[in-house]
Amino acid sequence: MKRYRTLILALMLMFFISIGMIYLQINKVERFEVFIDNTYMGTISQPDVIEDWLNSKEQSLSSQYPEAVMKVDVGEISYKPKKMSGNNVDDRLVISELEKRAVSVASGVEVTIDGKNIAIVRDNEIAQKILDEIKSKYQPNGSEENMVQTLSAKENGDMTGKQQMESLEFVQEVTLKEKLTTPRQITSMEEILSILQTGGVEKVNYTVQAGDCVSCISKKLNVSLDLIYKNNAWIENDFISVGDELDLTELKPMLSVKSVEKRTDTLVIPRGIKYENDPSMRLGQSRVLQEGKDGAKQVTYLITKINGEIIEETPDNEILLEASADKIIIQGTKIIPGIGTGNFAWPIVSPTLTSEFGKRWGKLHAGTDAVSSNRAILASDHGKVVYASTKSGYGQCIIIDHQNGYRTLYAHLSDIQVKDGQKVEKGEKIGVMGSTGNSTGVHLHFEIQKDGIQQNPLKFLNR
Repeated sequence: MKRYRTLILALMLMFFISIGMIYLQINKVERFEVFIDNTYMGTISQPDVIEDWLNSKEQSLSSQYPEAVMKVDVGEISYKPKKMSGNNVDDRLVISELEKRAVSVASGVEVTIDGKNIAIVRDNEIAQKILDEIKSKYQPNGSEENMVQTLSAKENGDMTGKQQMESLEFVQEVTLKEKLTTPRQITSMEEILSILQTGGVEKVNYTVQAGDCVSCISKKLNVSLDLIYKNNAWIENDFISVGDELDLTELKPMLSVKSVEKRTDTLVIPRGIKYENDPSMRLGQSRVLQEGKDGAKQVTYLITKINGEIIEETPDNEILLEASADKIIIQGTKIIPGIGTGNFAWPIVSPTLTSEFGKRWGKLHAGTDAVSSNRAILASDHGKVVYASTKSGYGQCIIIDHQNGYRTLYAHLSDIQVKDGQKVEKGEKIGVMGSTGNSTGVHLHFEIQKDGIQQNPLKFLNR
């Protein structure tokens, strides 16, 4: 009986122990062991404890340093889950250990140009905004297709065409790389824009002094005229005054923008002039057989610019829109003795002009005065001599009627070698230069009259 009672007690003890162990197993909870760089730091209730602490820490740093993206570096964090009974964890103890290890760092993006480190900015978004801002200065205004002028268009009658941007890129190689730094090393967007666009040069001003002129300042300070005019667009007709402030800053941008634009112009193809001879028509007469017409072509150019300045313009494509047709003029070649052609030649060889047609000493000087080392006087065109004698004020003079509405007069001659009624050919010698009449020296006074009205001879000569 006693043995039986002992067995019963043993079984009951084992039962209660099993129940207790089951109870303990059921009531175990999952905790997390924390490791920093594989070093055990303690056990926490859940990873959110550390994540919340990191977020709070970084938010506080961001408020303190808004110009930077702040991070807290404690090393590489890893977690290992573990079943535990009871509440034998202390989150604050682990956080305290992390506080000791925490290092505040700023995350930035380093801007490099042709391998040279220029500055560190807050993030990639800011870096891209800076690059886009520099490029935007050289984007076409308004829409992508815009009415503009090309160099070629200006040479062909101020035509205009459409512009389309083909490419826009930096001349230099630009790289962006994330980098850990300190808040003090972060450069603001405004500051780096200034550095990249100006090269960091300081502004140079000059106050105009007495006796200064634009070219004088250029020479004195070894500054190009182009720079002076470009920086000081207010200068008109080179007029500057004492005390004026000139901007002589020569910018040296660290980033240059290369743009290639495609422009299409519609250009006029001018009609040509074609002459055909008619031996039955009198020399000097002409008529238009065909008016002709201008043509048109469409030319596409590739315009290459560096920082907005054109450095190359090359034709890319050309389409003929309408062919031009020559204007055809029939001109007479028949020479009729005594009848002029209407085309006048200088009446002396290698003339030197001494006085032109126009007002002189209060009255009209109705001709052109000229001298030459060769004193021979020649008929300016075919015609008939209608006067060959002395005339008041003119001295010895000759008048030739070209029988087409024109007359020419040759005055102050020393010798007349034709007579009234004589027919003369263009270039034929008719007299010798002299100083007769109202003359102050040896020269020829030459006049051209049209229907009795005196004309300026220089409008008819050398054509």
